[in-house]
Amino acid sequence: MMHNLAHILPLTKRRRSVPFRRSGLRHIFGYAVAPPKTSSTLERYLQFVIADFEVIQQLTIIIQKGFNMRRRSLTILIIIFFAISSLVIANPLQEQTFKRKDVPPAVLKAFEQAYPKAKMKGFSKEENEGKMVYEIESVEGKFRRDILYNPDGTVVSVEESLSFAELPQAVRDAIAKEYPKAKATRCEKIIKGSTTQFEVVLKSGKEKYEVIFESDGKISKKEKL
Repeated sequence: MMHNLAHILPLTKRRRSVPFRRSGLRHIFGYAVAPPKTSSTLERYLQFVIADFEVIQQLTIIIQKGFNMRRRSLTILIIIFFAISSLVIANPLQEQTFKRKDVPPAVLKAFEQAYPKAKMKGFSKEENEGKMVYEIESVEGKFRRDILYNPDGTVVSVEESLSFAELPQAVRDAIAKEYPKAKATRCEKIIKGSTTQFEVVLKSGKEKYEVIFESDGKISKKEKL
């Protein structure tokens, strides 16, 4: 519509520093329409002026929508921020590391009596089933051992690394049957109460699996990594 108007009415050059005046969008391009001198031309001129204002209205709607989208995006970001903050506040003791002097004496005594040759490497506490428990990370020779204790020194669970050869024969047979081409990259024994399980990370080509076996070789859980 703008180009058609240029053929109908004479144009006069206007400074680009004034983008909007009464003639509407034509000033965006640095031009203003010269006043019409006949009634027929005046009628057509008014039609284009009205059309210009319609375009302005459409642009205003677009700008408002863009502003509202930005405002909604900002609102969403604020909601996400407070959601994450609330999770952190709700679980402040999910896992906290600290020094040996902060570990309950009963926990240290229980560990030292059970594993006199092990070296303590780290300490942390976390909430487990609604109760506070303490974890001691340790190393003995080439193997790693992590133990969860109640504050009174009783054991909650033990995780210790071991070699593939130390896995029960039933577990090794199950691996050979279910994953004949896989290679074990990590093996762990998990003791919780009277239950003992074996967690093995297996790599086959580009795929990796974490599989938990019962002592008899039965697969309890498997997950693709």
